[in-house]
Amino acid sequence: MTPEKRPIIRGTKVYMRPIEPADASLQSKWLSDDATMGMAGDPYRGPVGTAEMEQRIGKILEGQGKPNWLFVVCLLEDDRPLGGVSLIHVDHRNRSAEVGIFIGDPADWGKGYGADAMNAMCDFGFGRLDLARIELSTHTDNAMARRSYEKAGFKLEGTRRSASYSEGRRFDALLMALLKEEWEQLPRKKSWELG
Repeated sequence: MTPEKRPIIRGTKVYMRPIEPADASLQSKWLSDDATMGMAGDPYRGPVGTAEMEQRIGKILEGQGKPNWLFVVCLLEDDRPLGGVSLIHVDHRNRSAEVGIFIGDPADWGKGYGADAMNAMCDFGFGRLDLARIELSTHTDNAMARRSYEKAGFKLEGTRRSASYSEGRRFDALLMALLKEEWEQLPRKKSWELG
């Protein structure tokens, strides 16, 4: 009998695991894909080779938790990697951080994996790191991402006008945040209550 899988950071459909050197090829593919990085709102996107990704992963592993946490999002049912999620600029004094997420394959978009991963990452940030605030930024024209973040409880705080530049044009960005007391009131089970 296969033992039950009990990941520490999990949702109802996905779980998070640390990034590994073996992930370099897939991460390189995702980070070099225009549609994927466009949806993630990365204004500095460009091709990322496997060798460069291996170096990045080495640095990530050396600095995990100091002050950034980066994970691979995987499907619970078959362990297939789906994308990445991170808490960056973790500020323990002010108890705040910024969250970022992407789902790598457009065929996996719109299936609730991103919202589920966001819920699990917020559970990690608020429930394990004792953060008081988690924020994010997304392009104003990224309606799918905004709906996903709102589903996870994030509230719109404002617009950063002309915040980024890509493909010959300027983009406004929406600043959204979730506070610990709002997270505590969400009508869903927390990561450690699942399974």
